[in-house]
Amino acid sequence: MKVFSFDIFDTCLVRKCGTPENFLDVLSYMVFSGDVSEDVRQKFIVERRKAASRAYADDKAKLSDIYNNLEYTHPLLFPKEKLIDIELECERLMLVPVLCIKNKIDDIRSKGHRIIFISDMYLSLDFIKSILEKYGICKEGDAIYVSCEIGKTKSSGELFRYIKEKEHLEYSSWEHYGDNIKNDFQIPKSLGIKVHRVEHIYAPYQKKWINNDFSRGYKFPSILAGISRSVRYSNEDNQHKDFVLDIIAPFYCSFVYKVLKSAADKKITKLFFCARDAYQMYRIAQRMQPLFPSIEINYLYISRDALYNGEEDVKMGYFKQIGLTSETEQIALVDTTTSGKTLRYINDLLHRQGYRKLYGFYFLLWDDKRNIDVDYDNSHFELSQAYIRDNHLYSPFLSHIWIFENFFGLNDQPKTIGYELKDDNYIPIFSEEIGNEDCVSDNQAYWSKVHEDLLCKYAEAYMQTEIYRYSDAIFSNIALPTLLSFFTVPEKLYLSALLEYRRGASVDPYVRKESLFRLLRSRGRDSKWSRGTLIYNLPQWVVDLKFGKNHKL
Repeated sequence: MKVFSFDIFDTCLVRKCGTPENFLDVLSYMVFSGDVSEDVRQKFIVERRKAASRAYADDKAKLSDIYNNLEYTHPLLFPKEKLIDIELECERLMLVPVLCIKNKIDDIRSKGHRIIFISDMYLSLDFIKSILEKYGICKEGDAIYVSCEIGKTKSSGELFRYIKEKEHLEYSSWEHYGDNIKNDFQIPKSLGIKVHRVEHIYAPYQKKWINNDFSRGYKFPSILAGISRSVRYSNEDNQHKDFVLDIIAPFYCSFVYKVLKSAADKKITKLFFCARDAYQMYRIAQRMQPLFPSIEINYLYISRDALYNGEEDVKMGYFKQIGLTSETEQIALVDTTTSGKTLRYINDLLHRQGYRKLYGFYFLLWDDKRNIDVDYDNSHFELSQAYIRDNHLYSPFLSHIWIFENFFGLNDQPKTIGYELKDDNYIPIFSEEIGNEDCVSDNQAYWSKVHEDLLCKYAEAYMQTEIYRYSDAIFSNIALPTLLSFFTVPEKLYLSALLEYRRGASVDPYVRKESLFRLLRSRGRDSKWSRGTLIYNLPQWVVDLKFGKNHKL
């Protein structure tokens, strides 16, 4: 029987917030009984680090020892005993399993080998064990060795020697997995243990956020990268995952939060997310709603066909039934893009019936140069087509409007074609068509659920890390530049999500996988996005030479 040992933190588990430094940022929002200024929060972080440094003089230092060394006081800071509980609860929120490592451990265990977990850590063995057991990583018969319980560390090599004696091992029959180049690689290797370096790398855009390629001088990009990485590694691998987590999720989460915050400021009591393009944003808004208890989140079954066809009294009956009408309350619609016609049509209908007009929240106002139907007094949009025409930096949004409108909002929702009165209830009538007919794939229902699952998990982490506080900056400094970077010179990793997708009845996919011979002949022109096809298929050095190594705007 062989023995396989695993480091715990950043090997078996990763934090949603990314680094231990970022963890203290998240923690600092939880340790005060009321709102405090930014300098007070940062002061706690600095003093918590100093307390840890003082406690680490003892290899047996536990979390309680760190707080016994905390010299910082503030009227709103919780007592030290409660601070310990708060930090443990914060760890529970932040820690998630690395699925590929769990699967490796399961495979090793199934072959009859012994599993050991090792960590230089101030958290207790019981706490760490509870997290590992929660995710099915540690099971009965496995051993856990933690430095603070034993008084010996990996960094000195003594913890490995202790385990050798305790387990009656030979170094030659021992293999160790871990992320730290010194503690998990160099030291055990010097003892004769076979070592495996574990690296849970950051994806290309995550690295750019951390390096502040888009946003100078802020810390939240690192936390944002941590969220994407944690969801990436705690879920099954698939070709859409990186696109959803690094391109769609930061944009949707920051935009939806901005909408909710603006709605609260405007005293709007109900938000209706329009089917089907806004479905994924609706699912995200449901997770953010506890921050905005005065706002009711709804999903509106609607389409152009349903609006422009059918009897007016039936449509009004449905609107009244779902709470879309009010003489006093301010109610709003939410969608990704608009020409202004839907809001104008509904508001004209409501006005004729004596009800208050709706407000509209949108990302992009489409074709307002020619459209006289836009109700500017009752709508908000981040960008307009007319503005983009005069500001070429944003022109990729128009070139790739199909991806933005349809693939981003990929869903399995039925199309609404009208409304009817049935058994004293007004109900929507659906067509047999599922999802968006403009975004076609043989596996659309499956991928819709994948997108929804990833986006909801991302949104939960977005809330738990409290990074929503920076949503305005995330939207402007991370989400939009990332979108524009992808639409301009996309990173190869993310293009695989578009391989099987076609626009409407088109036979050509948006991006095609091709042999080098065919690529030289076609130059990508047999796909909807020739540049995307070229970048996906060409060797990286050719891409760097042709489009620029850093792929910056």
